[in-house]
This record gives sequence, structure tokens and C-alpha cells, in this order.
Amino acid sequence: MPLTSRGWMGRRMFPAKIYVGQITIVLGIVVASTWGATQWTAAALGLQQRLGEPWFAIAGYPVYLPWRLFEWWFAYEAYAPEIFEEGGAIAAAGGVAGALFAIVNSVWRARQNQLVTTYGSARWATFKEIKAAERSEQGYRDRLLRFVQETDRAIDLLSSVLPEIWPLNDPTINRQ
Repeated sequence: MPLTSRGWMGRRMFPAKIYVGQITIVLGIVVASTWGATQWTAAALGLQQRLGEPWFAIAGYPVYLPWRLFEWWFAYEAYAPEIFEEGGAIAAAGGVAGALFAIVNSVWRARQNQLVTTYGSARWATFKEIKAAERSEQGYRDRLLRFVQETDRAIDLLSSVLPEIWPLNDPTINRQ
């Protein structure tokens, strides 16, 4: 795989853009898990009024900002430590899932580009490459043999015609 590839709409896409996409996905995983943990904690606490105003509501169900979990944890942990431990574990699992995604994606991308052709990347040829080189070498030999044969014919033709055009052994011709 070359250093660049075709991205969206056929534009050239450099490896840095791949990293931006990977970082975006990891951040999305972390934010989604934190938001899920916040919503789970709110539900476990009975969606009480003391949790504050929700950001918005969907079908009458309040949706809180993702970081509200940490505000509630600081303010109310003494009253319900088990709920906040579980909510924190849900949020932390998202961080672990994001890190695992980043690691797996990096390993996958590294294994995808096994044929490195940059300076200092010597390696042993594969069996497929050896067979291709043999076919190529045989083709080269055949072309070289045809060239030599055609050259021999041309020399024979010239040597038969040349004495008639330019007699080399004629003492009457002054060659100075």
C-alpha cells in the first residue's frame, strides 16, 4: 500500500487523516460510555429533582450532559456509593474499550502494509515474486536472443553489401 490512498470522493488521503478518524472514534466511544454511565446513574438514583435540570428530554425521559456523572459523584457519593462505583465502572469500561479499539486498529493497520519499500527495508523475496522474476527473466532472455539474431542478420547483410558499396581491398582507391 502506498503512502497515500484514495479517500472520500477520490481525494488523496494521507496517513495522518487515518489517525484523525481513529482518534475521533476512540473519543466517541469514551463519550458514549460516559454518557451511558451518566444516564444509568440518573436512572439508578430515580431521576430525582436534586440531580438538576436535564439537558433535554426524549419522550419525557430526561437526558443529562455526559459529565454530570462526575458532578453527582462528588456531591452524592456518600449517600449511594455502590451506584457511583458501578456508574464509574461503566464510564471506565468505555475508556478501556476506546484504548483497545486504538490498539487493535493500530496493529491491524501495521499488518495491512507488510510490503514496505522505503529505504532500508530489505527483505527476502516471496515465492510468488521469485516465480514472477523467473518468468520476467525468461522473457528478457528471449528478447535478448531475438535481438542478437536480428543483429547477426544485419551484420551478415551489411558484410555482403558493404564490399559493393565500399570496397576495402581496392588499391586504386586513395583513403587518406
